[in-house]
Amino acid sequence: MAHRKRPAKAFLCYAHADSDYKDLLMSFLCPLFAASDKYDFRPWHDREILIGQDWRAEIDRALDECDFGLPLLSVHSLRSHFITTVELPRFVGPDAKPLIPVAAGLLSLDRFDMKGIAVPGIFLHRN
Repeated sequence: MAHRKRPAKAFLCYAHADSDYKDLLMSFLCPLFAASDKYDFRPWHDREILIGQDWRAEIDRALDECDFGLPLLSVHSLRSHFITTVELPRFVGPDAKPLIPVAAGLLSLDRFDMKGIAVPGIFLHRN
């Protein structure tokens, strides 16, 4: 009998100014997650919203349905009102879903309000 993988839906939270970094991260992570024998990694990001769809409703649906958040933290994302007031709060606090925060490039963690994300838990990209 074939073993069925459990879906693992990730919500990618990123600023559009960091789209290239999001694409690079996905090119790195997708093959790694695909190697899992237990989980079927399914990343979601706002570029999947089709023309004519209610973008806010689609984002809310994806936030409700995801298993974990994958926020790309950057100067741009930490200054985004929508990211910091709508998306990130779903992944911090007492009823939060799990998250894997990734610093998108160089980010001085001591100079920004990290919006409740524990600094030691942030994956830092180093060249």
